[in-house]
Amino acid sequence: MKFNLVIDIPDEAIEQASKEFQMSHDDLVSKIGNTCYLGLDCINAMLVRQYELEAGDWYVSSIVGADETIYAD
Repeated sequence: MKFNLVIDIPDEAIEQASKEFQMSHDDLVSKIGNTCYLGLDCINAMLVRQYELEAGDWYVSSIVGADETIYAD
């Protein structure tokens, strides 16, 4: 069984954070992707603790911009 999670961050927020943290758009998107992996690891840990059920596989399947640019898949 698969559960698809979506994290929708407005492009304007990405651009603002990119300027605020003085990093390129692509670097920020990459770091957000890394944060998503960390979040999935936390979800896996909660599944183990609550239900003794470990996810067989978990991953960030894609990062797609509002303009349909694919940054990772």
